[in-house]
Amino acid sequence: MDIRVTDYEFIDKVDHGERQEKKVIAQELKEIYPQAVVDNITKVVPDIMQFAPDKAGWVNLENHNLKIGDIVRLVHATGIEELEVLAIKDNAFQVAFELEEDVLVYGRQVSDFHTVDYDAVAMLNVSATQAQQALIEQLQSENTAMKARLGKLETLQKENATLKAAQTSIQAELKDIKALLEMSASK
Repeated sequence: MDIRVTDYEFIDKVDHGERQEKKVIAQELKEIYPQAVVDNITKVVPDIMQFAPDKAGWVNLENHNLKIGDIVRLVHATGIEELEVLAIKDNAFQVAFELEEDVLVYGRQVSDFHTVDYDAVAMLNVSATQAQQALIEQLQSENTAMKARLGKLETLQKENATLKAAQTSIQAELKDIKALLEMSASK
């Protein structure tokens, strides 16, 4: 019950498009069901995805949030490079690669990428469904037994009411007989 399902948009629009999907967030799932999360994977994530001019090894890009030592993936006309950020200045960063053209700054490498093993999550769901079914069957059995007991109690209650009515009738008749006997004895 603690696993939160959310409407999720992938950062990687190239591979996954713009659509939303019902997913779990790996970092949250790791706290609850860690065996369904693979982590500490090194991967380049497409978190920048902007074209920028490269002039003498300096890539001019505003608000890049890169740090010296980050690994960045650059896509250009002749290939793809994953390069270390060597220096940073206002709205630019430097790498050991020189082109005199625009490059696509794809994104940066992260070393703590998490992925969800959805097969493990599915098996957890099967297990939970089985546990729920066992509980449902137990409650149905208890409900059937309680209905039978209630039926018996209702029958006993009706019989008890009939006996009380008969008792009241007999008591009235006895009272009448007693009165007749008293009258007869007094004559």
